[in-house]
Amino acid sequence: MYAFDQLGLVEQRGLGFQTLKELPEKHNLPLPLVSYEEPYMVIKFPRSNESLRTVSDNKAIEELNPDELRGYNWIRTQQDVSAKYYSEELGIVQRTASRHLAKMLDLGLIKTNNENPKSPKLRYLPID
Repeated sequence: MYAFDQLGLVEQRGLGFQTLKELPEKHNLPLPLVSYEEPYMVIKFPRSNESLRTVSDNKAIEELNPDELRGYNWIRTQQDVSAKYYSEELGIVQRTASRHLAKMLDLGLIKTNNENPKSPKLRYLPID
């Protein structure tokens, strides 16, 4: 369980959130979407990548095709990814991976680590 202190900081208690983190991997589900709507923490559980479109408040997700949506959901499970790792993980060529990542960047769904776009150190990070 998470508890909010006076500053709005969160601490974990019990096993509830550990279970929530394990469910997506165990049952091959997208990550839950978590938001705070005062005074409640709201957790939405999409049942598939496609259902992510209906439960997300971010309308930019509707612009993604099914392959891009699958890639976006995968990025959400990572701390950071390179274009090469993205292409390998999704089984697509690097050119297609670069198109996916550029579109997600343009839509504001992901961000970079601010490295030069030509740098091998460039990484893409999820925005939550």
